[in-house]
Amino acid sequence: MRFAIINLYMGKNKTVRLVTLLVILAAVVAIPFIYLYSRQKPVAQTTQPVPVYAPEGELTTGFLGGLMVDAGAKILKSYTVDYGTGKQYTTDMESGETLDKLVSDYRSYLFGAGWAIVNQTVSSSSFGVYATKGSSVTSVSVFDEGNLRTVTASYAEKQ
Repeated sequence: MRFAIINLYMGKNKTVRLVTLLVILAAVVAIPFIYLYSRQKPVAQTTQPVPVYAPEGELTTGFLGGLMVDAGAKILKSYTVDYGTGKQYTTDMESGETLDKLVSDYRSYLFGAGWAIVNQTVSSSSFGVYATKGSSVTSVSVFDEGNLRTVTASYAEKQ
């Protein structure tokens, strides 16, 4: 009986020691993480520029008028985004002109206005062009949608 009580007491002692050891080990592991987490600097909240839309059917103020090669195009939306270091003017429109005519008109306008075409792509159903002039850039994309062409024209200038 005496040995049974000692074994019972020793068993409890081992359990207490083991639990104490696990608590100490968990604290040793957790303390560096708590310290590092508490020293993290807050992340600065960045705000995204907000587009300013022109009234429905109108061009945004500052949009490069020459990018409207089809005077009869329907303006879907037109907006300006101010990035602080420059502004971007974008207009989405629908045109009844053929893809070939729009390609020809955009190339003629860009060359005639002194833009340098940096990249362009033409397929049977789309046209895209990127051009520069000084510190300004422009891009135009045209997609053939059957009986209409959707056009997105953007112009950006650095301040």
